Amino acid sequence: MAKNTNVTTQASPIAVESSAPKVAGGMSLEAVSAQSVVPSGQTVSAKVASPTLALSTGDQLVAMVPGQLYRIKAQVGHKYKMVKLSPTGEIEEIADNVIAVKQGDNLQLRFEDGATADIEGFYSVCKAPESCSATVASDTATGTTLGGASTLGAAIDGGTLVYAHGASDVLMGMAQGQGSLQAILVGLGDGSTMVSYFPTESGLAAAAVTDTGSSTGFPSMLGLLGLAAIGGGGGGGGAAAAVAAVADTIVKGVVIAGPMVQGVTITAYSTDGTNLGSSVISAEGAYSINLRTYSGRILLKATDANGAGLNYWDETKGQLSLGTAELRAVAGVPGGVTSIVNITPLTELAALEMGLAAGVTASASVSVSLVVNANRAIAKLFLGNATNEIVTLLPNTVVDKAGADTTASANTYGKVLALLSGADSKSGGMAVTLAILAGAITDVSAGSGASWTGQTGWAAVQTLMLGGLISVNAALATPITDSLELLAVGLLTIAALPPGQLAGVPPSQVAALTAAQISLLTPAQVAVLTPAQVLILSPSQIAAITPAAIAVLTPTQVAKLTPTQVTALTPTQVAALTPAQVVVLTPAQVAVLTPAQIAAITPAAVAALTTTQVAELAAAQVAALTPAQVAVLTPAQVAVLTPSQIAAITPAAVAALTTTQVAE
Repeated sequence: MAKNTNVTTQASPIAVESSAPKVAGGMSLEAVSAQSVVPSGQTVSAKVASPTLALSTGDQLVAMVPGQLYRIKAQVGHKYKMVKLSPTGEIEEIADNVIAVKQGDNLQLRFEDGATADIEGFYSVCKAPESCSATVASDTATGTTLGGASTLGAAIDGGTLVYAHGASDVLMGMAQGQGSLQAILVGLGDGSTMVSYFPTESGLAAAAVTDTGSSTGFPSMLGLLGLAAIGGGGGGGGAAAAVAAVADTIVKGVVIAGPMVQGVTITAYSTDGTNLGSSVISAEGAYSINLRTYSGRILLKATDANGAGLNYWDETKGQLSLGTAELRAVAGVPGGVTSIVNITPLTELAALEMGLAAGVTASASVSVSLVVNANRAIAKLFLGNATNEIVTLLPNTVVDKAGADTTASANTYGKVLALLSGADSKSGGMAVTLAILAGAITDVSAGSGASWTGQTGWAAVQTLMLGGLISVNAALATPITDSLELLAVGLLTIAALPPGQLAGVPPSQVAALTAAQISLLTPAQVAVLTPAQVLILSPSQIAAITPAAIAVLTPTQVAKLTPTQVTALTPTQVAALTPAQVVVLTPAQVAVLTPAQIAAITPAAVAALTTTQVAELAAAQVAALTPAQVAVLTPAQVAVLTPSQIAAITPAAVAALTTTQVAE
């Protein structure tokens, strides 16, 4: 369809010599995207394309080529409106599937085909409702009008979201790779449901966003004006001369297995596997690729570029290693902007979960929604991050590229990569490790709702990651001890932590453990809990400790239990208390024992009660004593019972008293 056409601008109407379909004003649709705005009578030659959208300024239209960013200077009197063009060049309706973002004083309107209109100075020039405005699609045919007076909006990366309207799945696809924007849009609906976003539940202030009401339709015009994808030449006249196209789409980031140092090439591929460009990493593992006019989904692949040369620092080996594994990342990149896409073993795992076999570079089989959801699933399962895609997150590793210890500044992502390094040393390599992990994950189409495949899958992950933790810790100058981060996201069970590590966990983090995690504590772990850690346990956490673990609490730990914690003990837990534990119960602890707890104390533990403890028992507590418990009371214990306590003993328990006890 595209061809070279000589376009001559003359007095109105503009005449174009072409056999292509005509649009308003006699302009050739085929020439629409190519014509530069030039003074009357001048001629330009340009390569043209077929636009599907055009931006109305109120008295003329500016054709917009898919995937391009156009800058338009806001002017008083202009009423901006993006419209759809039919294949024959007819204006159909207001363009739907729109995301409106405030960037400084500019209003940026983003559309499904990648075309973006950046109206410069909109929030300065268009403050007064009558000065200028922008109409965007809504549930009504006349649309919704945005004005420059509003200060409302939701903060997102690179600006403020002020409005969105369209099919939910399309909007999510447009927001791919932009975690903060996706976090807002994801709650509006799903599938092809038509949704709208306003910054407040009641809608924006009337001066900023209102229904347009009756419409005078689209403007009569001198002609349909357009620009080439790469800022076509020409100067001259009026508002259209303020329009400029920005073609470059940049993708950049870092590649990290361990810290990368050299000899790795990053190549970008389109959905059909076409090579879009490549970059050799810097000494810091960074890359940058100019995708020119491309926008949409890409696959990035990191490959070894220096043969036998060493590439990265392996945390477990404690030395520079060969980068033989090919790592990939799949993401969406909007046209005309710079997107961050990082590449790690976890982004490779996300690619595998999208159904892309190792090494595959064509991603046409993967839907936009699956890319987003798989990236979010991996971020949630491994990092506990339910908002962002894994490709947007940056690891802080436990060592630097020279192998120096940086554990103190490492984040959860960096620690997880270290565990994966350790796991590789046990499993037989990264490919084996990732295959095990991939097999343990449920359908990633659930996004942040994805989970492990039941107990079998989870157990496989536990075994793998615990082995990785032990292996990498043996090599690190500062072992990874703050493992609760890994517990929180399910990569480790708390039972996997060596007792020495658990004892070093701050009480505040112990308080954050769930009852389910507490129930997994082994007796050896419970035995080393510090008094401060014990003291901070909630009643539900106390009740979750297994009887076997209760039995190994030290006298010091038992004495630190608060009355509230004592009350939380179940009868089964109380039955596990040893005589050495019971004898250290304080008067305040004894006073809160319930009848059910009293009845659960073993006869051996009852016999160990001090006379002071016995004397402090309330009548209701004495009444709870079983015949077996009463039968083991020592003469000294019986001697301190008060008349009211004796009167409270049940007839069945009285019958169990020995002649020696009665004699006391």
